[in-house]
Amino acid sequence: MKKLSIILAILTATALFAETIRTEEKNFRGHLQGIAADETGIYCSFAHEMMKIDYTGKRVRRFTTHSHAGDMTTDGTKVYCAVTLWYKEPIEKYGASSCIFIYDKDLNLLEVKPFKTLRGFDGIAYLNGKFYVGLNDLGSKLRNENRIAIFDKNFTLLKIAAVTIGKPTKFGAQTINRFNGKLLAGFYGGGENSFIFDPAELETSDTTVKPIGTLPVNVTVGFTELPPRVASPGTFIEARNSRKKDPVSGKKKYGAKFFIKCQAANGKLKSASLLLNKKTTNSVFPLD
Repeated sequence: MKKLSIILAILTATALFAETIRTEEKNFRGHLQGIAADETGIYCSFAHEMMKIDYTGKRVRRFTTHSHAGDMTTDGTKVYCAVTLWYKEPIEKYGASSCIFIYDKDLNLLEVKPFKTLRGFDGIAYLNGKFYVGLNDLGSKLRNENRIAIFDKNFTLLKIAAVTIGKPTKFGAQTINRFNGKLLAGFYGGGENSFIFDPAELETSDTTVKPIGTLPVNVTVGFTELPPRVASPGTFIEARNSRKKDPVSGKKKYGAKFFIKCQAANGKLKSASLLLNKKTTNSVFPLD
């Protein structure tokens, strides 16, 4: 009966969202690093700050984070952030510079998992009971090969896979995301930067793994599939930084905007509408 009521709520929802949602605030300490989403809202990492918003752009929670908070993911019950600590005090506190910070759905910190032998966490995704974390151990040095660490659900290291996208990149995989049962990784650089990898190949190959395709969107600052209670299958959010110059200080203020899209049958992208119950929908963030 409960399942039926959920289906009916989705089918009878009539509120159409604008295809772009924006954060109410534009004064974050750093640009957008990654996002995740569940039925309760969108989780955002701004390097030095973390925030949760609802599907209208309204803030649920916001707080300062430790050093460089990178990409985010969720397994449906908890939220995970790939963090690289830069300062002596937090490094000594947690025992390593590369950590996974684990939160509940209200972004209350539950646990920190440090990794002494790995360096430079950025992208992170959860798929089929495993976590995939992009390693940035070579920093801004251009290279053709990058590394993705594969962990089980308890963060026991299973393997470090070598990947290439066929051109030099820097800073490693900025974002890693699940999409249609595959992994989508975003790399800094011009032109195509959103590459699809087969997770089974990453887990089994003894050689450098090449992408099996691309997606014509820029996912380097955030990408997430939307859960079925929120939108139809294949619907996703493509994130972008929103910059606004302060007229007094002249400094840039960072916010975020989210484009809601899905793939059509012909493989092209189209705008999508969120299918939220009216009771959880009180406003629509307008387009510029």
